[in-house]
Amino acid sequence: MGLGPADAARAGLSRRNSETHLPNANAANRALDLLGRELNLFTEKKGVGKPGDFDHMADEELTEFIEARVNSCASLSASC
Repeated sequence: MGLGPADAARAGLSRRNSETHLPNANAANRALDLLGRELNLFTEKKGVGKPGDFDHMADEELTEFIEARVNSCASLSASC
């Protein structure tokens, strides 16, 4: 379904362009998604352990666990 002649005139479009050059929101969203991924704007969450696995650990132990995990990932140069 294209725009009518009055709508096209208000938008500054010729009749030919009004029916063939409508914006495609899905394509625009996909392009933004790909751009964001390329620029590393998004982070992926990855769970470690099961719910409740770390409840028994003190704050210091959790900090040590996290630092060890980050250091092992950095030394592997891979995403963990």
